[in-house]
Amino acid sequence: MKYTITTLVENRPDDSGNLIPENGLSFHIETPEGALLFDMGEAGAFYKNAEVLGIDIKSVNKMAVSHGHHDHGNGLLTLLEKGVRDFDLFVGEGYFNKKVKGLDAEVFTGVNYDEKDLLDAGVRVHTLTEDITSIFENVYLIRNFSRVYPDTIDPGFALKIGQQRYPDPFTDEIALVIRGEKGLVLVVGCSHPGIENIIETVRQRFREPLYALIGGTHLRDASDERIQGVIEIIKALGIQAIGLNHCTGEKALVTMKTKIPRLYLENRTGSIFSFD
Repeated sequence: MKYTITTLVENRPDDSGNLIPENGLSFHIETPEGALLFDMGEAGAFYKNAEVLGIDIKSVNKMAVSHGHHDHGNGLLTLLEKGVRDFDLFVGEGYFNKKVKGLDAEVFTGVNYDEKDLLDAGVRVHTLTEDITSIFENVYLIRNFSRVYPDTIDPGFALKIGQQRYPDPFTDEIALVIRGEKGLVLVVGCSHPGIENIIETVRQRFREPLYALIGGTHLRDASDERIQGVIEIIKALGIQAIGLNHCTGEKALVTMKTKIPRLYLENRTGSIFSFD
């Protein structure tokens, strides 16, 4: 069975210049049973890029958003504008909470819609409550990550409930796992609970080799020691391919490309990964 992951949009442009980058992330994932969108970016770039790449977004009837930040979920509004409404949307608990950032001046960082807006538009919204949810054969969404490693969440991220402000625990964060012939492929959006914790959760729940890691790992402000720690985890688990992007940050990407070049895959807007 063949799987294909296409990066419809991320922060960096493609080499050809034919695609539009943006500060966001979106993956189109083709499986033997159908297609899935995992994240939809900040605006409409993912949709325009899909057209250039010959991907029919209107035929996709399953969508998932990794967490409730605008640069991963606001692109959904483009689908509604295009009349794409007949789909199942999978989100984590707390996805629609009001998210803000900033210890002094607050900036809204959530999505520009609520659950009622989507239901009124005809979207079938599913809030995940199980730790593992199968959406296609050998394709799973996971949540409720173990917090084995130290908390690395930016203290500036918060939830606003009424006039009260609370640290955002990112209980809404979800990730995607594909069971391929060579092992598990883990696809992440921003990894706010800590990429170390997400990897450990997958290891504990599936008890299968992890073949590849793809997506955003939020290491852009990480120390050299933490980046090296993640590299050691990748090496210890025998992960054979890493295609990281978005919030991973240039320092972490350069470090990984230098220290584990055999595993490193460039993952920009328009990058395509296929595996059995």
